Amino acid sequence: MGLDMEVLGTPKRKQIKKLLVLASVMLAMFRLIQGFGAGAVTLIATTIVGDIYTTEEREKIQGDLSSGLTFSLHNVYYVVLAFAVICMLLILFIPKKKVESP
Repeated sequence: MGLDMEVLGTPKRKQIKKLLVLASVMLAMFRLIQGFGAGAVTLIATTIVGDIYTTEEREKIQGDLSSGLTFSLHNVYYVVLAFAVICMLLILFIPKKKVESP
């Protein structure tokens, strides 16, 4: 509501600038939340390994988790690319419902 009232009476160029600034701020906030989530996943995985395995096994498993499962940016690109192709195929081949307007 506040955004509508603020943008409503301004010229078009200023409207676009305000919306771009708002989008940039929102992007930064969501990336911050995403970073906290990634840190929490790492912490939870380490805690679960600590609970499941004995002390002798824990050293080996946590060493493997921290050093052995790292991906380079090159490999991550191919994983994301595969998901993108699968999503595109699903979008293209899933039958669409026909909605009749009343």
